[in-house]
Amino acid sequence: MDRLPLPPIDHPRFRARALQNDRAASDAVRPGLRLVGADQSPSWSPAATPKARAARAVSRENAAAASIPEADARRLLAARVAEMLDGGTAARLAPERRARAVRLARILGLREFDAHLVIAIAQDAARRGARPSSISLDGRLTLVGHPSTPQQPPRARGRAGLAWALALGAGLGAAGALGLIRWVAS
Repeated sequence: MDRLPLPPIDHPRFRARALQNDRAASDAVRPGLRLVGADQSPSWSPAATPKARAARAVSRENAAAASIPEADARRLLAARVAEMLDGGTAARLAPERRARAVRLARILGLREFDAHLVIAIAQDAARRGARPSSISLDGRLTLVGHPSTPQQPPRARGRAGLAWALALGAGLGAAGALGLIRWVAS
């Protein structure tokens, strides 16, 4: 049986092996490197720059903003929605209960869109098996917009609103009647 001829010495396989052998030999001869003054404390460090201090301050502020106080409207609404959910991990919310939760959110100063986001977060947490108390600690509530100034419940502002509506209606009615009289008279 004849042997197959060997590739020439300048073949890429031989060149790669030769390079590996040369590197191994040079590593064995090269002295190890060491850092001069490594045992001394540095007088300057990247953590001491104004940019690094500002980054740490922003990080601390973000961590403080991630926690929601107990009296926050988002947290109160999430707890209330968790109580309203039916079906265990199915986390169903009947339409009339959803409407009640949205009305509560408006009273607390949340927009309707934000109220639906809080409801979705509460439903998702219930489907994952989280306890109602842990929903408010969920970082996703911080993604919902901050509530505006809470509104008074509709019953508390009903008489004042009714008085303004009656006064506005009477004024518009009088202006319309005056305009009609002038039109007919001319």
